[in-house]
Amino acid sequence: MLYLTMTFPQNEKHDGILLALSKGEMRIALEGCSDVVELREAEGHWTLDDGTPVDLDGLFTDGNMDFALLENRERTSGFAALRVAAH
Repeated sequence: MLYLTMTFPQNEKHDGILLALSKGEMRIALEGCSDVVELREAEGHWTLDDGTPVDLDGLFTDGNMDFALLENRERTSGFAALRVAAH
């Protein structure tokens, strides 16, 4: 599993779990949201369906994540810190 924090433009933060990831798309279950959030990569940033950019922070795995789909990975103390969006 991959755990993350998503930050919206108003600096509103939600913790979540990555459900699915493919090239240029991801689905995330966010704490406090009843619907799954779908993101798309656009011009080096992750965006909501309406084009609103979001930041993904604090990306950590419990060790059971397939890293083949992710780029720029760096392992630290048994967890993997991942950067999935260019800033």
